[in-house]
Parts: sequence; C-alpha cells; structure tokens
Amino acid sequence: MTDAGSTGEPTLETLTPASDQVFGGQGLREEDVVAIRTAVALVREGLQASDQSKAVLLHIGVGVGNPGGAWGNPTAQPRLDLNVQMRPAFVDDALATGLRVVVLDFNKFDRTERIAAASADEIRVNVCARFPLTTVGDLNRAGLDEVRELKGTSAYLSLMNAVSQVPYPGCFELVTRQGKDAYVTSYAETGTQQAYTYFARRSGGVQLLKMPPPTGRDALTRMADVFAGYGATGD
Repeated sequence: MTDAGSTGEPTLETLTPASDQVFGGQGLREEDVVAIRTAVALVREGLQASDQSKAVLLHIGVGVGNPGGAWGNPTAQPRLDLNVQMRPAFVDDALATGLRVVVLDFNKFDRTERIAAASADEIRVNVCARFPLTTVGDLNRAGLDEVRELKGTSAYLSLMNAVSQVPYPGCFELVTRQGKDAYVTSYAETGTQQAYTYFARRSGGVQLLKMPPPTGRDALTRMADVFAGYGATGD
C-alpha cells in the first residue's frame, strides 16, 4: 500500500465515536437544514451538467476555515493555512486522475452558494450551516439524510473534521465504505492533519487505516495520502 508520496505503511487503528456529543451543545436548527438542502440542490444541478462518465469524489469539510459562528470555538492563532481546509490539495490530484470533485464546506459564514472553480469537473459549494455532528433529533437526522443521499452519487468520500478532536457520531454515519471513504482530522490550533481510510465497523468501534504522513512539506497532496491503495487497482 505504500505510495511514492508517503513513508511507511498504513496501520490499523480502532476509533470509538463519541456518544452523540455536539460541541457546545448546539445541534442543527431549521435554518441549517434549509441551507443543507439548498447546497445539495446546487450540487445535483452541477453534477447533472457535468461529465457523467467520470466518477465523483465528495469532500465534506466540517467547520473548515476557522469560523467563529459555527460552534463558537475559533482558533485565535491558526498554525495551518486555512485554505488547505477549504480546498485540500488532494482535490487537484483527484481531478488529475480523472475524477469529478464536489467540495462542500460547512462553516457558518457568508452564505450558501456555489463558488467558481477553475475546472469544469469541480463543484464547490459553501454551506452556511452547522454540520449534524450528532445523530439524535429530527433536525440532525434530516440534515444527515440530505448529505447521505448526496453521498450515494459518489465513488469516494472524504470527510474532514476541523471542529475539535472529538470523533463525532454524525461524521461516522457517512464514513462506511471500505477503501472508498476516509475520515480526515485538521486542527488549526496545532497545524496538524491526519487521514484515515475506513476499513470495517466492529463492536468496539470503527476500524480505520491510519495513513502515514507524506514526505513532502504539504500534507495530504495526493489521493493516495488519504485513501489506502488508491491507484493500485485501476482507480
């Protein structure tokens, strides 16, 4: 599974999602669900007009860009270029390897809108909404269901948790496909990022392949830095 851009082999780790925690006790509100539905509609419209012969990478950024209005925990002095949260470098590699890419940034600032992209194969949407970190409650379930249905159009999913170090259950509702789904952590406070490829679900938690760090200065520049074995089987 070793890639030219990384050192070592992925290691199997078990992560136990938290018991339906929400940061600061804030779940979704009606306005968040409306924004999510609007964003999903924008993505579906863009996908319909794009090259149907190409598979899709869906990247979801949860709390990316260090927003103060999302969960009330912005980092005062980020040690990370926040652009790598809003649009990770491996998006370019996905485009280069023949995928269409959808980037959904949940960040609770500006407004819900499609953002111009340089490639016709890339759809970027800013979602002015909280992401459903918890699976409890009708509004949280409604938000998750909207995103889950959109995930059904994708061949790959990467979900980046930029809120905190808590493994939220809402995130792991979506990370479920072996080798095709990835969980990424990105912390502005420490400047660190880590990718895990989904492996299996066990009674003790979720088994993930923890990806080795890339050798270059910029983290997560290739799909193979995020998805174990990417490109090895004709991807």
